[in-house]
Amino acid sequence: MYKEIKSNYAGIDNGSNSMLKVYLNETEPCITNFLFILKNVTINFIKDDIIEVVGERIECDFAFEDTFLEDMKNKPDEKYIKMGYKSIFDFFKGVKKPYVKMGWYKLKTTKPYRCLTSNWYVVL
Repeated sequence: MYKEIKSNYAGIDNGSNSMLKVYLNETEPCITNFLFILKNVTINFIKDDIIEVVGERIECDFAFEDTFLEDMKNKPDEKYIKMGYKSIFDFFKGVKKPYVKMGWYKLKTTKPYRCLTSNWYVVL
């Protein structure tokens, strides 16, 4: 059995009986399919049935309407930023400002994640 498994991404979900389900992916999975997504994931097999999952948790947020970056406290990832006019005055001046469309978007920053568990299920 492997001592360590590495992957670019992993989707984390809760199964029945508080089981931690880890779905390893080489490409970034859809955010809404899992409880949360990790990147740069390492799974260490500590003992017979204990694993340690380490990675960077991708944070997400939801915009209820198109929101301009100057009105946001958390900065989104670049691929979710669009350019548009904030007001009629900006339209006549020809000044476009960055904004995020309504819906789910990924944040620019990640948070460190570490979990030890004996109740796990890994899908490669």
